[in-house]
Order: sequence, then structure tokens, then C-alpha cells
Amino acid sequence: PDGVGAGMVFRVQPAVLLKGDGYSFAESWATHGHVPITAAVKVSSCTQSGCAGSCAASDCSSGASVTLTSEDTATSGVSPQYLTAVTSSDTSLSSDFSGAATGTVDVQAQYIASVGGVGYIWRDLKASTSLYGGNENVVLQLMVGLDCNLLASAATKCTVADTLPFDVFTAPDPPVNLRVVPYNSLGFRLEFDPGVVTRLKPLSGFIIEVDTCTQSGTAFNDGNTSLACPTTSGVYATTDNLESELGSDYTTGGGLVQEVFASWSPTTPGQKAAATINFTPPRRMDHGDRLVLSLGAPGMVADPFVTSCTATGDSASLFDVTIYSNASEVTLTVASGATVIRGAPVSLTLPTACNIYNPALKGDSGADAAYYTAVGDRASAFWGTKDLTGTVSPSVSAPALPTFIVGNLLGYGYNSTAGRFDNCLGAGCDAFGASTHFAVRTIQDGSSMDTAWSGDLRYDSEGGLCAAAASNGTGTFPSNRLCASYAWTGYQSGHDAGDNGAPIGTNPGQGSTTYGQSMGSINDACRDGSTSKNPCALTVGAQWTVGVALSGYDAASPTTFALTFKHMRAIQKGSTITVPLASSSYTSGPTGTSTVVTSGDTLAPASAVTTWTASYNDSLGVLTLTVVGGDVRAGDTVACTLSGFDGLTLAAGLPAGAVGEVSYGSRTTVIFRNGEGTSSYLYPATTTGDAAGSTVPNAVGSPLADYAVSTAAKSIVEGSVYSFRVYAYNGRFKSDPVTANVQARAVTAPAAVAYVPRQSSETMGVSILYSTADPATAVTLGLSFTPRVTLGEGMKVSLSLPGFTHGNSTAFVTIGTSDIESGTGTSPAFVASGSADTVFEEASWTQNTSTLVLTVKAGASIPANEEKSVFVMSTAGIETPPSTGPAVPYHVNADVTALRLDWLSPFPKKTSPRLGFVVQYTTDATFAEDVQTVDFPEQLASGVLDSAHLTYLVSDMEANSTTVTLPAEAYSGEHSHLAGKYIKIDTEIMLVTSVSTPTLTVERGRVDTGAGAHPVVVGQPTSDSTPCACSAGVTSAGGGTCGCTQIYLVYVGATTPSRNDGKDSKVAAGCAIRAATCNPNNYDFSLSTSHAGFRTHQTGMISHGVNDKVDWVNGGCGSSCETISMQTGREFGNPVSYPSQVTVSEPGNPNDMPKAEATTLSSGVTTGTGYSYLALTDTSTSILLGSAGDLLQRYIKIDDEFLYVESLTTGVATISFADSPGAGCILGDGTLVETSSQGRGFVGTYEVNSTDGTILNISITNTGSGYKAGPPQISINPGANCTTYPTFAVTLSSNVAVVQRGAFGSTAAAHDAGATVYKLWWPTQGTVTAPGRQYFFRTAAYNAAGFSAWKYYGIGFNAHDPSNIPTRGQVEVEFAVEGMGIKNANHSVWFGHPNPDGSPDFSRSRECTSVTILDVAGTRLNCRAPAWDGQAHDVFLRYYDGMVERLRFISSGIRYFPPDVTSVSPALVPSRGVVTMTIFGNDFSSSTANRSAYLDAGIGSDGIVPCKPLVYVGANELLCTLSPKATQTLAGYMVVSVGSPDIGGAQMSTQNVKSQVSLIPEPVESTATLAKDITEIPENSTERATFVASFISDVVTAMEGGVTADQIQVTSITAGSIVVAFIITPNANSVSALTPAQIVASIAQQAADPTSLLLSGSVTSGVTGVTVPPGVIAAAAAAAGATATATSQPSYFTQCVPRSYKSFDMETCYDCCTLKCETGSEVPAVGGVPVLAGYRAGACQTQCLNHCGYNIPVSTLNTMV
Repeated sequence: PDGVGAGMVFRVQPAVLLKGDGYSFAESWATHGHVPITAAVKVSSCTQSGCAGSCAASDCSSGASVTLTSEDTATSGVSPQYLTAVTSSDTSLSSDFSGAATGTVDVQAQYIASVGGVGYIWRDLKASTSLYGGNENVVLQLMVGLDCNLLASAATKCTVADTLPFDVFTAPDPPVNLRVVPYNSLGFRLEFDPGVVTRLKPLSGFIIEVDTCTQSGTAFNDGNTSLACPTTSGVYATTDNLESELGSDYTTGGGLVQEVFASWSPTTPGQKAAATINFTPPRRMDHGDRLVLSLGAPGMVADPFVTSCTATGDSASLFDVTIYSNASEVTLTVASGATVIRGAPVSLTLPTACNIYNPALKGDSGADAAYYTAVGDRASAFWGTKDLTGTVSPSVSAPALPTFIVGNLLGYGYNSTAGRFDNCLGAGCDAFGASTHFAVRTIQDGSSMDTAWSGDLRYDSEGGLCAAAASNGTGTFPSNRLCASYAWTGYQSGHDAGDNGAPIGTNPGQGSTTYGQSMGSINDACRDGSTSKNPCALTVGAQWTVGVALSGYDAASPTTFALTFKHMRAIQKGSTITVPLASSSYTSGPTGTSTVVTSGDTLAPASAVTTWTASYNDSLGVLTLTVVGGDVRAGDTVACTLSGFDGLTLAAGLPAGAVGEVSYGSRTTVIFRNGEGTSSYLYPATTTGDAAGSTVPNAVGSPLADYAVSTAAKSIVEGSVYSFRVYAYNGRFKSDPVTANVQARAVTAPAAVAYVPRQSSETMGVSILYSTADPATAVTLGLSFTPRVTLGEGMKVSLSLPGFTHGNSTAFVTIGTSDIESGTGTSPAFVASGSADTVFEEASWTQNTSTLVLTVKAGASIPANEEKSVFVMSTAGIETPPSTGPAVPYHVNADVTALRLDWLSPFPKKTSPRLGFVVQYTTDATFAEDVQTVDFPEQLASGVLDSAHLTYLVSDMEANSTTVTLPAEAYSGEHSHLAGKYIKIDTEIMLVTSVSTPTLTVERGRVDTGAGAHPVVVGQPTSDSTPCACSAGVTSAGGGTCGCTQIYLVYVGATTPSRNDGKDSKVAAGCAIRAATCNPNNYDFSLSTSHAGFRTHQTGMISHGVNDKVDWVNGGCGSSCETISMQTGREFGNPVSYPSQVTVSEPGNPNDMPKAEATTLSSGVTTGTGYSYLALTDTSTSILLGSAGDLLQRYIKIDDEFLYVESLTTGVATISFADSPGAGCILGDGTLVETSSQGRGFVGTYEVNSTDGTILNISITNTGSGYKAGPPQISINPGANCTTYPTFAVTLSSNVAVVQRGAFGSTAAAHDAGATVYKLWWPTQGTVTAPGRQYFFRTAAYNAAGFSAWKYYGIGFNAHDPSNIPTRGQVEVEFAVEGMGIKNANHSVWFGHPNPDGSPDFSRSRECTSVTILDVAGTRLNCRAPAWDGQAHDVFLRYYDGMVERLRFISSGIRYFPPDVTSVSPALVPSRGVVTMTIFGNDFSSSTANRSAYLDAGIGSDGIVPCKPLVYVGANELLCTLSPKATQTLAGYMVVSVGSPDIGGAQMSTQNVKSQVSLIPEPVESTATLAKDITEIPENSTERATFVASFISDVVTAMEGGVTADQIQVTSITAGSIVVAFIITPNANSVSALTPAQIVASIAQQAADPTSLLLSGSVTSGVTGVTVPPGVIAAAAAAAGATATATSQPSYFTQCVPRSYKSFDMETCYDCCTLKCETGSEVPAVGGVPVLAGYRAGACQTQCLNHCGYNIPVSTLNTMV
């Protein structure tokens, strides 16, 4: 049905059957004869206007563009329209021959079985056309006879048969508006619009080819410097050494395009057109950056001699314009010195001087003569004129200039600012070679016809099934594809028969068979990556999704409702937006129109621009909006009010939001990813440029002749850069390719968030004035505050006023507008204005928490950093505390319904860029319910703070000013786009809240920068006589450092510049990011093996009613899951958000707490003739629920009462009559009696029928609890005196909740069965994991490839040092943590112990004071340890900020030093009596309760002598008084105990020689005889005194410190030479000192040793002998710990034996022996007497030398060896 390919041999050749005049040719005839046959275009097909009657052949030739030719058949010399074969005598030719190359040859008719007759089948007939657009309805005449080439006489000379009309078609137009972006992990998303599809340009499908770029770059000359691929040195410091291969983009991974709207005037074909160009740049564009706009139809729309022109309009000065006629492109290059501001609308006009023409057909009226001069001749050949019937064909038309263009953004690199668009300067990617490219599977639509592109797409097939019979539809053109009957196998080998234009491949779809796979309607699965089809495609026309907020539906008057959405993509006129509204349909669908309002930003004023249409599919519940009128720019907020829906009802009400799908025309979206199947079809590897592969490889013209599906999946390499090219094809041709000028990188999901140092609830200080200070008196409260964030509509301010009450006893009191007045003046001098406040329309008072809550009314707001005062009048009923209550506060901190989260993440890699962060917050710690999601986008491709110069300051700006005036010479145009954006003056960042040109209204000090004054000029002049001044804000006068204060437009993303300029490579002071001791969790920040990387700082603020809701990723999965799952049908990199806002609840009024419907009160069960029912009274403490679910230890709300669920248990559910309801009961109504059970608490009543005494009703008012063993036995009161007592059947339920009634001060009340039970999400019972009302957060990074893992906020602990603390405290303990904040506030560190429920027991804990944050990211802090004691303490890390609180317990994290006794004095004590001694040491506790000391005599408890009293002298000294019992001795060790079981356990000092206490040893009396003359030392003489002193000194010296002089007492000196009698007394201060016996024994030993020190003394050298009293030697040995005699070899001999008597073995033995001898417990003995301490080493050495063989003669040793 789509005809024959121009210039291609007919695939199905014409067949001619012969019939005789009155007879038929028979198959049995051997010879059928020879007859000439001629094929020609039918005469009437080319009749031209004005040609009367028959026309000459030349007329047809000049008036038509179809030429009939063949491969081998000679043609008539008269006209190229004719193709003739004539008779000759050659009979060797077959019947399927159309002629010979030699010209006039014989053509013989033969029997043809396939057609069942005698005749001919033409062999290689083909039709050519000179028109680009082809020809419609061509008819051939097949003529048998002579001279049939003379068409004027053919009817009389020849037998003529006409063919059916057919088209001569050409190649399809290439696709337009190609964009390629990274999508899904290692995948890509391609979008394009097919060209115009007609009968003459049919479309079968698309071929997608991919080049893998080498990334080496192509040199590009900017006129001055030869550049390779761009770098990022201008965006970040060169020293950062960031990756820059092929212009790494840290946000998207490349493929950045710009959506542009163009309007043309005039639109007359052949005339010049001026274009108004409008777009909003998604990135800042700097000098040299280019926007390339393709106008389509290469070479046909502009004068080739015009290469540049000058634009006009508001933004004209920003761009230089270049025209590329051959490529039909317009390039806008950012002019020198200019910057195109991100998000600022650009509007400029390309005048007619640019010589851009509206394409025209030859002969179109109104076309300029210049058009045909410039391009007209080519246009007539290219576009065509009229068809061969002489009328204008509906399918032949010149293309229109585009009104929507997807332009390519090319980074230039000038001034080192390139690298932002991830392309190689537009110079391609230098990738030609068989190994560098591949083809994606061919893409087709589902239609059997190629005259449309629609429906579900498929791959690896050739379109829809063909049909067995033709269906012409309207006119002569078929409405289906007819399966062909004839095929010549010579050209059709390997293919089934098909019509002339059928797509070619493995199977053209004949009969009921087709190869390939239909993708079906898999839009959702294709978008979210859940489909197994790879590639996959969206239904034709479908595009991206958009979040739609729905509001304004009123079931009582359902005539209108509103839709609001903000699409980040442009929406073209003619697009449709389908919005699912309900799972169940409306009873009557909406009709009428929707009024559409757009605005540039949510903060900008809206203006009505056009009217759209709306339709509704009642069965699907889907609303469809159709965009008519103007286009919608990317980022515009669209508000639609739909009206005229009479009778519209929706069972479940209107949903709050929905996700709509935007569709446009035949837009095609193909997504493929790693592992995609490929095709073996590629253009020749040697062909380059735009013509690559455009040549059809054979005469038949199969564009897929060599197509085959690859058996191997294609690997997409992470980090590789790919370039894309797309061809359209049909049955004979493929188009020229369209190539993406920007490349895209294969990327993966970004790295996870590293730390979350802070989660906070916004608070602000409030100053309070009181009308009276009298106690218990109604008071007017004046409140003044300056919020740090904007307080918007619905936000709440919550103040706690302890001790205040309300005159109304109601738990919750509403305060109306009449009781709230605005204030005037500033604090502290502010007063009530007397007028109702315009911001706070209502307030509430919560009695039991003494909390006042103010609510910002609809449409009102208080700007950030702007003071506000308000008065709550005394008529509101709030009363001051009673006289016994707390004092009234004059300053409090108020909670604000705004939350803040700070987190850190690694700087993105080129292979894993980052678009932003998604944050979920919830009041449910399990993240199962009440989950809200917000999006914090960012863009690091242009630096942390994307800044563009805007203008300059024209007047000094005070610190409290809220307006900025733009100068008159600032660039002209509308400035409303500035609303909602940030500007920067000096270092202060301000938010523009509204614009009234030339005035900007701003909020000061945003992004943590603080508000300050800004002068117009800054700096110091050269001379005071010429002050600084500015001219037009650019040049400054005065010299010196004079300068002008400039204003910049800045983009503030999630990464905040307020901390370390957004990124750093340090952790704490001087602590490198890669150092293990500096990096909590050892997080890997590295960008490569050689680059340690950076960490970036993010901040997100969530304010009630401000942030848009995001409906993108799923909640749930608990509080520890890491994997993020995207909601069904959502898209990567497209955070679908509703323009409706999130909510933040406040804890001041429990009625505002977030809650969810959980269950109902059970209604009981009707049974038999009686029934029981649940009757919850105000005293019931156990209630029966429909289901208990997760209500344990939660607060619930029933009607207006709050209850706390203490436990879930089993209780009585129903009571029914086991037999009869009893009879004759006369007591009346009464109480049921529980006679047997293992539970408790059941309460029930019954009602008696006064007529017959039967039991009517049973009411269960308390279900009871704890019935584990079975139901109780229940009966009525025995005193009822029934003639027949009923028996009851009792059933139990496990859905019984034991509750506390009247929580939060609410009133306990009766509630009806069936009442709704709500659960409150905020827990208020403090536990370790959830210590109070709070929100829980988790965050993840995202890009177009996917999501990182979740990172949860909580206090993280990694290490601390030191962990052992002296009891005096005051040492700094450093912690490696996260989640403890980033400022020195709102946190505390405690050492201590928990309560049984896990909460901190502060009575048993002490605070580590002076907490200091050491790192701006909060990863390290230190504190000063308190003085304390105890064996082991837990560490509590506590963070609190407003309603946020977190705790982290570190079990036994801190230990205090145990006490250490260094000495006691005296150390020798008498065996009996009271002794007071001083204990010296360290870490003695100052706490009397935690400190004790005692003497341990080592004989059990009877040996313990406590210190009573024990006096604390200091941390190093205790005074102990020991009072032993009569049976106790004081020999032992002093032990000091510090601590107690309540604070981690007591610790005791070590028992060692330093703490030893011994009994005082007995003194020893001895005499020494000296060979001296006693007369030399007369009694009482100086000489004698000198002698005594010298004697004592000599003994002290001889003992080498073993005795002190005061221990030696000389008692007498007598004659006999000289005999000195002396006494050695003990050293009372040391238990380790030598005893008197040891001293005397040593003196005696030395007296016998001529070499001893004793005999070397000045006096004692004359000693000839020393007497030793009996028992002294034994006592000395006992004191030394050794026996007096050794009866066996000592261990130092037995354990150290030489293996041989070689020198090495002897030396080894000697070293072993001396060591053990000198340090062991065995004291060496000489002559059976243990040596004294001073002689031990010498004795050991002598004995060991002998033992190890050193005393053996050498001659003997030789024999022993």
C-alpha cells in the first residue's frame, strides 16, 4: 500500500496476461509467440492544466517528475517515461524478463504457473522521481503491440491495461529534537520526535547507533589557545585536582539540552521570517558557551551567504548569533563579558535580516523572488510541486519552521569555566572503529501501515501483521497492508513475499507470524526499571510524569475543583496531561473547560494566560487536560480550575494528589541499559560524518538487509562516554542521521550520605511582657520574637509557660481573633496596637502542659529575621501562676513547626554524579506510616554556590532593611523571575520574596549568613579629598581600594556554602579526611586511589506549609533498611512533587499531634435471645478493640479523650446465654459476679425484665485482663432470687487494651461501641530509642541512575579517648561521634547508669562538662570529665533541640582509676592497741559514701580491721585509725575501696609491699670487738664521742642503706681491746626494711670477710669479731624468706643445666642461672646461712660460674667436649 521506492526495482513486478480474440492461450502450447510489451506512465496521470485533448509526449515529460526505467531493458528514445521491449527472433529469454540491454530484442510470452495464465512478469521495472517528497497515485499503462511508445495513438494501435494507482515514495525524514540523558544504572533515555510521516515518506522504524567515545578529546581552537576536552579549573580551584575527562559533569553525567520555544512571523511560504526565541536556561551560561538550535531541513531554510546577524530584544546583548545554512542551524554564543543567569527567562528576536525563510513549494503564491534566487531552485527539487494528476497532493508540502526546539548546550572552556555540560566542546568524541560502536535493536510501532507512528512499540520485528485481503478504506489507498502474492526469488532470497514498500527483515509478517517482541503498554515498568525488556519504550507520545496537587472538591456542590502542578520540562501546545483521579468512577463525568493560570515560581504572582480543555474517562477515572493556546515554560507553576461538572460525585472524595503523564504527538522514548541486546547492523566502519550509512547497500533497497539480533548482551561500561545517532527507515530507505551534539556518560547511583550530624526542631527566643505580676490573675501577654525562618501559613509557635493556668477548666481552650492584638514598636519597648492581629488569627491553650500555641492564618507570613510582636489579651483567660508556683518567665524558647537536617556526603564522582537528596521524615520510628518525603536538589557542576552577576547597589542598605532597588540602567525586562530566588550582597545571602520592578522585597540573612549593613562603596581612597564613589556601579572613583558593592544572583542547593565553603578535606583541626583516627565509620571519600576526596556539607529546612510534597519513593521497610524502592511508574532523576505542602506538627496541643485511624471499639456480638454489648464508661480501664495492631504503649484518641495503652491482653469479649435468659429474678438490675478466673478486673451489669424476671441485656463495662487459662465463670448476683438462674457462655478476645484514661488532661468519658480509635504517632513515654515526641529522619542521594542507600539520623559512636579517668576528673575526653550537632549547644555527655526502663538515671550520673565541637561537621567533640569514681560507667550521649531528642548509650564506656596505695606510715606497728596511720596514694574518692579503707590480715573476715574513722585529707592522702579486736593483729595490707555497686561497682587498691603493714620486729643486741686501745677514747671525751659516731657511720655504710643511724644505739664500751655493745632497732616506717636480726647477721658475716665494707671503715676496720645472740641467724633467714640451710639443689641449678661444655652452652647456662638466682624466691646460702641482700648478686655469680663449668680445668673440659 505504500507503493514503490523511488529509484528502486519494484519488489512486486507487474504481471501481464494475454488472451486471444475469442480464444485463450493454453498451458499445453509449447510456444506462445512473441509480442512487444511497453510500460509507461499513464497519459492522464501527467496531463497538465491548459493541455486540451491529447498531449504530446514531451508535454508529459516536462510536466511530471516520474521516470520509468529498468536495470537492463532498453528505453524509448522519445521520452524517459516509456520503457519498451520489441519483437525479435531471440527465443531464449525467459518469461520473467523485461527486455535486454541491447535494446530491441525478442520477448516471448510463456505460461506462468503463479498467475495461472500465459503472459509476462516484468523483471526489473523501477520508477524514479525528481521530487524529495515523491509522487502519489501514479498509474502505469502496460501496452502490448507495436509503436506503443506513441501514447497519442496507443489506444488504437496497442492493447492497453492500467495498473492500480501506487505511490513513488522516498526516504523518511530524520527525527528531530533528539535528546539523550543518562537514565537508570548504566543506562540511557533517548527521546525524539519523528519527522512528518506521509504516504510519500512512510516510516517503519528507527535505528539507534551508539559510539563509545575515546575520551581523549579532539583539539578545538578558540582563536587563542588550543584546547582539548574542557576542565573544571574555573569552577573549582586548580589545586582541588578534580576529574575533568570529557568535561565531567557532577550533576547529570551529561546530555544537557535546552528546550526552546520559537514563534515565526510571518509564516507565508517563501518569505523571510523573524523568530522570537524564548527559553529559561537550566544552568548558568558563560562567555563562549553555545546553544545550538536545529531548524530542520538541512540547507533549505537560509541564505547560504548569510552567516551571522544581530539579534534584538531584551536578551539580545547576551548572545552573538551565527547561521549555518548547510546544517540549517542557528547558534547562540554567549557574548564576551556576558553571563546568562540560571533560571532567568531569555527572550530575543532573530530579525528578517538573518535571512531565514519559510520553506515553500515551487509556484507557491506569496513567495519572495529572493527566496527562489537563494534557495528556491533547490526547494522545488527538494520539496516538490504538484502530483501527477495535476492537483496539489495533500501529502506534498514544504515543512514549517519549528516552534519547539531541543537545543544542545555546548560548554566552551573560555576563562576556564567549561566542563559543565559533559561534552567535548561540541567537537565530537573521536570514536570511529568497529570496536567502539554498536546498534540498539531496531524499534518499530505496532501498526501494519507505515503512514502513521503510534501505539505500543516493539523491537526486532517489522511492524504489525499483514492482511490476506485488501481493505481500501477511503478512496483508493488501502487501510491495511496486503500480503503480496508474487515474489521473484532472485531478489527476494531469504524473505517472504510482501508489498513493494513492506519493511524488510527476518519476517515481514505474512499471515499470522511475526518475529520480535511487542513491548506492550509498559510505561510504568519501563520508567521505573522493573521491566525485563531491554530496550523498552513508552507508548508513542508518552513523556515524563508530573505530580499534580488536587483541591477544592466539595461533594455538596461538586461543580469545580482545582489542579496545580509544576513541571520541570516544557509543555508544548497540543500536549495532553492525563491525571488519574480515582479508583472508582464519578457518577457523572466532568465536562466543560479548565481555566489555566501559570506563574514563573510559586512565590510569583499568578496571571491567567489561556484556556485549556478537559475531558474525563468515567470508566477509568482519568482526567485529560489538553494544552491549547500558549506553551508552558519549564519550571512554571500551572494552576487549573476545572468548572462545569454538574452532579460530579466521588465516593472517596478527591485525592490530595496524583501523578500525571504528559504526552505530545508522536514523541518517542526509548530506554536501554546495561545488558541490552544489540543488532549486528551498523554503517560501514570506514564511513564518517553525517552521511555515514546513508547509502542503501543493494538494488532492492533494504535498509536492514544485514540486520540480525546479537546473541550477546551489550555491556555498558561505567564512566564511559557515549554519542548517539538515530536514523528513520522504511521499506526501501533510511534517513540521514540525527546526531546528539552533546554526549552522555554511563553513570551509577551516587554514594551514600556519610554522616548526619544534626537534626533540629526550629526554636526562637520570645520576650514576654505582662500586664500584671499578681499571682493567679488573668494577664495580657506581650510576645516579641524574631524568627530565623519564615513563618508561613499554618505554621505554629508553641510556648511552654510552667505554672500558668486558665480560668476555664477545659483541657484544651481555643483563643479567638478578638483576644489577639498586634503589637507595635520593637523589643523591649513594644505595646499593643488595639487592633486585631493580621498574622495570628487563633491560638490554643493546653491546660495540663501550660502551653500556648499561636497559628499563622491563611495567606499571612512573618519573614525570617524580621521582628514581630503580638499580644494575647487578658480576656483570653490565661492566668499567672499562684503565689506558691514558679516565677513568671520574661524570656522563653518557643518551638516552631519547622525542622532542619544537616548531613555530609562525599563530593560526587564523574561516574556517580548527584542531582540532589531525598529526605523522608516521620513520627513513626519504624517508617511504616506517616512518612513524608521532600526533595533537596543541588548542582555542583558550576561550583558550590552558582553565582552570576546581576547588578549593583544604588543606595546604602541598613541591617534591618528589607528592600533592594534595582538601578535604572540594569538590564531591561521583567524581573518577576527573581521571586523565590537568592541574591548575595557582600557575604550575605537574601531571599527575594516578591518583585515590583525596580524594587525587590527580601528576607535577610538566609543560608546562615546573618544580616548586616551594606554600603554602596567600599574601600579606602588614595586621598581624603577624593572620596570613594561609583559610576554606574562599575567603575569606582577615588583610587586606592575603592570598589562598588555588587549584587549577585546565586543558586543555593542542598550543599551549603556557609560551612567551609561547602566542602573540605579535613575532619577537626588538621585531621586529614583519609586518616583512620579522624574519619568516623572509616567512610570512603576518595575520588580515586590517588585523590583522598572531599566531603560536602548539606542543609535541608522543612517548614510546615512551605516544602512541596514528593511522591516518588516508598516509605515503610522499617528503620534499618538501606535499599530505596521507587514507586510504581516513577522515573529516575525526576522527583515527582505535588505543589501541595508538607506538614510539621507541634507538641503543644495534643489535638494537633499526627494521628491515623487505627481501629474501632468493638460493638459486641448478638447471640440468641439476649446479647452483650460493650459499654465503655468513664471508669473503664480495659477496652475491647476491633484489632489491637501496634497500639501497645501508644497514645490513642477516642472522640475527644486521649488514652494511653499500657498493655495488650486477653479479656472478655462477649457474654451470651448458654441455655435460657433465666426467669423470676426480682432483685432488679445488678452487677455480674465473676466466680472463677485467673484474670482480674472484669466488670459487667445486667438488666432485668420487670414483667417476667428474665435477663434482658448484659453490658460489659470493663473487659478484664489476663485470662490466659480460659474464660471466667460469670453469674448474676445470687441475691436476685431468680426462680431460674441463667448460665452464661463467655468468649475471650486478645484485642483487649489496658489503658490509662484521660491522658493530657482530657476528660474520661463514655464512648459508643463502633467509635473510631485513632493512634497518635508521637510516643511520649520516654525510652532509649524514642525519648519523647519527635521526628525521625533518613536521607539518600539520587541521580538519574538511581539512589544511594538510606542514611538514618541518630547518634553514632565510634571511639573515645581516654576511657580510663582519674578520680579527680578534669581531663578532656574526646569522642568520635555523629549526630551530636555542629554547634556548642543542645547536647550533653553524661557518665552514669540507666533506670530499669533504659532511660538515664541522672541521680546516679554525672555530666561531662564544657562540651566542645571540634569539627564543623560534628564528627568530634570533647568534654571535661567530672571528679568521680567507680569501676565502670555507661556513657550517655544526649542531643536535644526543640522537640527533637536522641540518646546513645555506650555500655561501660568510662572507667575511673582504681585507688592506688603508694605507702603507709607507719608501716610497722605494734601487734595490739589503736594505731593511727597515714595512707598515701592516688585516686582516693572525695565522696564519703563511696570510700572506705581497712587492714586485711589475710585470715578471712576476722582479719579485716576497718578504718574508723577514715578522714579524707586529699585525693592523695587518707588518715586511718585502726582499732583491732583482741583476737586481731595488725600485720597485713592496707586496702582502700572506692565506688559502690550503684555507680558501677567498687574498686580496691592492690595489696603489695607498698601497702603492707607489719608488726614491729624485736630489737637485737650485739657486741663488736675492735683491736684498739680503749684508753684512746676516754669516757665522756670528745674522742669517745667521735669514736661512737664513726662506729655508727661505718655500720650504716657497710649495710649500704639497709640501716639508718637512728636505728643503731651504742649502749656501752668496755675494755678487752674495745668491746662495743649496741642495739639495732627496727625501721617503723617500712616493712621492706631489713629487720634487726638481718642487720646483725650481716654485720657478723662482714666481720669474717676481710674484703667487706665493714672492715674497710675508719673505726670498724679494727673489728675482730661480732657476737650473734642465739636465734638471730634463724630470724634473719625467716625475714629473708629462705631456710637457713639448703638440703637439695636450688631450682636455679636444676632449671639451668649446660647442654655441653662449649662456651656458648656454658654462657647460656650462666645467664639462666644468675637470673633465676638473683630474682627468684630461693636465697643463695654460704655455709648454710642465707646471704644478705647486699651480697646476693655476688653469691649467685660465684655459684653459677661453678655450676655451669667455669671452674673445670681446660684439660678436663677438652675431654668432656
